[in-house]
Amino acid sequence: TPTMAVKDGNALVINFCDIHYNKMPYMGFSDHYLKDFEQDIYMKLSDILDHASRYPIAKVVFTVGHDFFQYNDSKGKTKHDTPVSHIMEYEDMFESGLRILANCIYMINQKYPMECYYVNANHDSTAAWHATRELSLMFASAPDIAFATDKNHHHYLEWGDVLVEIIHENIKGGRGRSVMAYTAREAWGRTKYHYSIGGHLHGEYTTKERDGTVIFGSRALSDADEWHYLKDYVTNIRGIQAYLFNKYQGHIATFNANL
Repeated sequence: TPTMAVKDGNALVINFCDIHYNKMPYMGFSDHYLKDFEQDIYMKLSDILDHASRYPIAKVVFTVGHDFFQYNDSKGKTKHDTPVSHIMEYEDMFESGLRILANCIYMINQKYPMECYYVNANHDSTAAWHATRELSLMFASAPDIAFATDKNHHHYLEWGDVLVEIIHENIKGGRGRSVMAYTAREAWGRTKYHYSIGGHLHGEYTTKERDGTVIFGSRALSDADEWHYLKDYVTNIRGIQAYLFNKYQGHIATFNANL
C-alpha cells in the first residue's frame, strides 16, 4: 500500500472560514484596521502553506464563502436579514474582498493545483456566491484551478479511501452531526474514512467520532464585534486551520496558523 510520502497521496483542505471581512471590531479599530487585517490574512495563509510544505501535496482544496464577508447585501444585513456591524459599504467590501480572495488563490496556486469550493453560510451566502462565480471567470484560463459553485450546503472531497464533507455548520446544540451517509451515500459506500469539516462557532473543536464520521470545526481569524463582546465570546484563539488527508490512511495532520 502506498504511504503518505507518495506525492499523489495527499490533499490539503484549507478551511478558510469565518473571516468576516469588513467587520467593525469592538476594540482596536483604527483608520488602517482593514489594511492590517488584510495583511494578517496573507500572513496566516502563508504560514499554513509553510507548515504543510514538509509533506508532498497533490492538490489543495480552498473554501470560498464560509462567512468570508461580514454581510450579504447593500442593506448591511446577513442572509437571515440580521443587521451587523461593518466598516465599508457593500460595493467597496465586495470589490476589496474579491481582490483579497484572488490574491489568496494566486498564492496557493503558485505551489499547488487547487479546487475552490463555495460554502453556503449564514452571513454572506449571496455575496460569496457571486464572488466565487467571478473568481471562476478570473481564473478561467488557469489549467489547474477548478471551482465548485453550486449552492448545496454540503460539498464533498472524495479522495481515495477518504470522504470529506465541507459545510458551514456541522455542530448544533453542542453535538456534532453529519448526514453524509445519506446525502452522499454512494461515495460513503466507496470510502473507508469519513470526516466533516465545519466552522461557524469561531473556535476549534473535534467531537467524538459519531456514526462513522469524525467532526472537525475550525478557528476564525475574525475579531470580536460588539455582539460577540457583550456575550463574552472573546476568548477563542484567532487563526486559520488546514487538514491533510492521505488517500490510504485518512487524516494525518492538522496545521494551525494562529494570530
